[in-house]
Amino acid sequence: MLAILVADMHLKPGAQPAQNAALREFLRQVRTLRARRLILLGDAFNWWFERGGRVVGDYDEIFAAFASVAAAGVMIDHVSGNRDFMVGAGRPANHLDQSVYRGFFRGRGAVNQASRLTAAGINPRGFVCQFEQDGERIFCAHGDMYALNPAGHGMLRWWTMSLPMRFFWAWAPFAVLQFFFSRLQRRETLPYRRLLPQTELIEPTVLAPLADAGIDRFFCGHFHCDYRELTVTGGAADKISARAALHIIPSWLNRGAFAVLENRRLRIEQG
Repeated sequence: MLAILVADMHLKPGAQPAQNAALREFLRQVRTLRARRLILLGDAFNWWFERGGRVVGDYDEIFAAFASVAAAGVMIDHVSGNRDFMVGAGRPANHLDQSVYRGFFRGRGAVNQASRLTAAGINPRGFVCQFEQDGERIFCAHGDMYALNPAGHGMLRWWTMSLPMRFFWAWAPFAVLQFFFSRLQRRETLPYRRLLPQTELIEPTVLAPLADAGIDRFFCGHFHCDYRELTVTGGAADKISARAALHIIPSWLNRGAFAVLENRRLRIEQG
């Protein structure tokens, strides 16, 4: 089985001729390689918001490109990143969604609303995606939660999921949200060099329990750096120490890069 993993595409909606042509070329490669699975390792979209079946931004051309690949039999999984973690019903899930007041937090018409991505053949998997391939257990996440960066993306998530902001996402006029997110969507992303030092902040204790649980490989993006492979060492007190590989995939936005995993062999392709 052949799986392709791609990180940090930061796709922007609307008329983006160069971007959308590059996306179609990448997806053509996915089909040429006869991949069975395509995993978007977070930040597939530069920013994302949807509510009640409405999405901020014109993604029709992007959706059509992904839909053609899904129609060819490729399973497409989306893992939420720090730019597009509102994929799903419109807001990040937490315990408030299970409360008796969930209707107030989700907004009118948004309860049980499936993501628009599903119509394009993309399966939202939340913050992590796990699967088995060729006898290996694979764990995929965006990677921002692996790093000790409480003043950055962790604070952004906390603020976005706070009670006042959940009411804002649920009940603010959609025109206001469209104005807000359309400007965020146009913002350029940071050059990959700016994030490179954060790989030194990866906290191994976050991954060690998963290595002990039998994970063989971790895949992530987020850092916009050259390809890196690190070793994750387990070793709970009552278990034999385990080892797993952490693969940090370069940004597709910066490099046109993606990873190909087949027969337990990994290679990095760059456009």
